[in-house]
Amino acid sequence: MCGFEKSDDKNSSGRGTGTCWLVDSRGYLITCEHVAGSKRTLEVVLPDGTNWFAPVALTDQANDIAILKIDPLPEKYRPIPVALTTISSVGEPVYILGFPMGEQVGNSLKMSDGIISSILGFKNNTTEYQTNATINGGNSGGPIFNKNGVAIGIVSSKLVALGTEGIGYVKKTNCLALLFAQVGISPMPSINETFSPEEIHTQYKNSVFLIRRY
Repeated sequence: MCGFEKSDDKNSSGRGTGTCWLVDSRGYLITCEHVAGSKRTLEVVLPDGTNWFAPVALTDQANDIAILKIDPLPEKYRPIPVALTTISSVGEPVYILGFPMGEQVGNSLKMSDGIISSILGFKNNTTEYQTNATINGGNSGGPIFNKNGVAIGIVSSKLVALGTEGIGYVKKTNCLALLFAQVGISPMPSINETFSPEEIHTQYKNSVFLIRRY
């Protein structure tokens, strides 16, 4: 009765969904490796409703990370700043943007919030945070933000057990440093300013995209 549930979603037609987000104006996107699976190209739905095909540029199976690329990406979309070196603290408020349950409950971008419950993941995994923010199928690959509007993690999985609630895991974004170097991504600079949840949603509602996987 205990195990992990990867937070990608699969509907009755067998089509899987997940979340990705923009980190570079050239069209590089972050998601989870388990969302990409064996696919070399994924369908990405932009906020204007257009569908684009994004090849998988690079994967890190050990850390469950994949980098996709849309080319050419319309200029109106804004990359998200990423924390590559800083470590968050227990109790720090966090916010998740993504598409829980995919299109089954509507394809508008959703937000959930919580705190960093631990700076270590399952069995003291140092590459993960534990959070009590709500994670559901379809959230996989999405960003988790701190109060400064900086992405500090990538939504990956949650613990599923009888009587267990609110134990989710996100991959720390410092795991992206080597991948960014391999493809020449320079992350957006962060702003030392505190934002409300509404402001974070407004800033990045056009930077987080739905993935369809057939």
